[in-house]
Amino acid sequence: MKCSKCGHENRTGAKFCEECATPLARVCPNCGSEVSTTAKFCPECAHPVGIAPKALAAAPFTSPESYTPKHLAEKILISKNGLEGERKQVTVLFADLKGSMELLAGRDPEEARKLLDPVLEVMMEAIHRYEGTVNQVMGDGIMALFGAPVAHEDHAVRACYAAVRMQRRMNLYADEVQRKGGTPVQIRAGLNSGEVVVRSIGNDLHMDYTAVGQTTHLAARLLEAVVEEDEGSLRRGLMHLQAAEFLYEAKLFPDIEYTFRHALTHDVTLASLLQDRRRVLHARIVGALEALHPERLSEHVEQLAHHAFRGEVWEKAVIYLRQAAAKAFARSTHRQSATCLEEALVALRHLPETAAMLEQAVDVRLALRNSLWPLGDFEAGLERARRRRGHSPHVQRSTQEGPSKPEGHLCDAERLATELGDQRRLGWIAAYQSEHTRQTSANKPTSPSLQPPRCTAR
Repeated sequence: MKCSKCGHENRTGAKFCEECATPLARVCPNCGSEVSTTAKFCPECAHPVGIAPKALAAAPFTSPESYTPKHLAEKILISKNGLEGERKQVTVLFADLKGSMELLAGRDPEEARKLLDPVLEVMMEAIHRYEGTVNQVMGDGIMALFGAPVAHEDHAVRACYAAVRMQRRMNLYADEVQRKGGTPVQIRAGLNSGEVVVRSIGNDLHMDYTAVGQTTHLAARLLEAVVEEDEGSLRRGLMHLQAAEFLYEAKLFPDIEYTFRHALTHDVTLASLLQDRRRVLHARIVGALEALHPERLSEHVEQLAHHAFRGEVWEKAVIYLRQAAAKAFARSTHRQSATCLEEALVALRHLPETAAMLEQAVDVRLALRNSLWPLGDFEAGLERARRRRGHSPHVQRSTQEGPSKPEGHLCDAERLATELGDQRRLGWIAAYQSEHTRQTSANKPTSPSLQPPRCTAR
């Protein structure tokens, strides 16, 4: 590496000139552009520079077979035929070296391996102690699974114990390194549980699986509208995540879209953010979606409802949740419709108590009754109605007591409609109550305990 000031030829990786102490700039070996000391990729041509995590994942961590203890390997191979194609509830653990790029900047691969290998070994020992399996080594970190391919009902507890153990052992190792004058190191760990479908288990013990649930797609334009980064920084960040195999391009036209390679990665990442930060990001996403798709909001109503509710944009949350519920009801996905309406009731509690809000509270409860009706929870409805007879009809309580049990919605709606003096809505409620009573008592002898319940506000 040649010094720009004195022309002295320095060794590769040197940070300062050996002759004149001038700071040496790093250059891309592909295009010759100047790059920062912490860069993994050239900002001009995206060529890898320095030490890339994928290059570091060399032996002895080339495949699960090379680092999985023999007793665990035998368990996996014995059970693999029965696992393939099965749904399993698992806990995933991600752990990596904190500030790895700064620690590895300027080091040659051999020196980097000496720093990384003990860290990875500490992580793996903790995983294997509680019979988890390290499914992937990502250079400066690992991804491990508990609950599959080795089955354990307490997989979440085991993952927590493993995370605590690796942190404790890493603290001891870091103290020892520091006493010897070395660079102190720290690790980070994140956990999340979810359902996966085991697709296959190879002879090298690598498990290929698919996370069950909503896949999170990230449109590049949406990201630009949400994150506090310029376009260039955002693109470089996305390329780094792709290189580390956390993201991949799901669609190129008309807009580039990215998706997480594993849905659990998204959950772990989101869980690591503080609640206030998550709320702000959710609210920004609502604004970004509305700005990017003003003529196609109905196509994104589920996303808008999700983010408005979690971003605490309550007025919009009620609107989008009701629209999402109607869309789900039209598809006969009644449980999903009911979930949206329950969240709409929660959102309504945060709005000023006006006549318009109370009318919405009645309408949401009636819609919720319609979504729950096909699910057949009739007898519980009678019992709930009986228990609630004689309760104070105070509107404040009805709208602020939290999401009601399914069978209490008609009683709540009746009290609110009575308070409003809304005869049209009271007529609908009376019709629903009559049908409810007919269904639940059709095949039972008439008795005082089975007379139509009255929930009318007094």
